[in-house]
Amino acid sequence: MKTVQYIIAFTMVTLLIWIVDSGCAGRAQETMATGSFTATVVRGQVCPVQTQNTPCPPEPAHGVTLVILNQAAEEVASVVTDTQGQVSISLPPGIYRIEMPFPDGMEFTKDLPAHITITDGQQTRLDIYIDSGIR
Repeated sequence: MKTVQYIIAFTMVTLLIWIVDSGCAGRAQETMATGSFTATVVRGQVCPVQTQNTPCPPEPAHGVTLVILNQAAEEVASVVTDTQGQVSISLPPGIYRIEMPFPDGMEFTKDLPAHITITDGQQTRLDIYIDSGIR
């Protein structure tokens, strides 16, 4: 009879541990909420001369680094644009500042720095135009 009681007690404890562990895992997943930040970066006026017959549309800016800062101005991440000038990263919900360090030269953008808000399950998009300085 004692053996049956031990088996029942062991089963109850095992079941209780499983229930508590499952509940904690559910809460952990809730706190791991994320949204996404995507950006497309293009570089304009890359031709020395542009006329009506020879337009010079902006081109994808590949290899451009974007720095993502939290509200305390601490770097959270940095991403580099692909060959299509695009980046995508998952971030926890919050407000972020997007910056782009520029090398020495004439390039500039009026689109940065920018503040974005990441919302759980949502995509936040930013289009960035870099002016090459060519005239």
